[in-house]
Amino acid sequence: MSRALQRILRLRSLLEEESRIQLEKLALQLARIEDACAKENGRAAISNDVAFSSITRVNYTLAPETVDSHFSTPQAAKEAWLLAMTDREVTRRRQEQLEKLARAVARLMEVHREEMITRRKERLQVETVLRNEAALRKDELDRRQQRILDDWFLVKRKRTGR
Repeated sequence: MSRALQRILRLRSLLEEESRIQLEKLALQLARIEDACAKENGRAAISNDVAFSSITRVNYTLAPETVDSHFSTPQAAKEAWLLAMTDREVTRRRQEQLEKLARAVARLMEVHREEMITRRKERLQVETVLRNEAALRKDELDRRQQRILDDWFLVKRKRTGR
């Protein structure tokens, strides 16, 4: 029975290790997604700055000396603003998709975490059974040795007592 339990323990250990590796992969994937979200936040901030600056600089008729060379005409400023707004919208959509993906991966991580914990419990249970079995074998061996010793003393006593 011990050999079978040893095989079961090895299998449980491998399954637990596989679950742990899957969990680590998901954690790495979630970290990458969160990094991408942070980059998208940066892009959104830049798009907002460009849109704001194009709006503020379109009033070149009031202060022609403040006109930026990129926005030399109202049409160029309007195009820059539209481009920045489009970029901001695309960035917002990417952020939403990344956030959905991050939530899905987080849920999947929770499922895999529970699976890993379950497999760890199973492995620990098999280890406990093996320890108990080893303790029983040791107790049986101790009893057998004690009986042999008792029998030897009994025989010695009978020989000296005759």
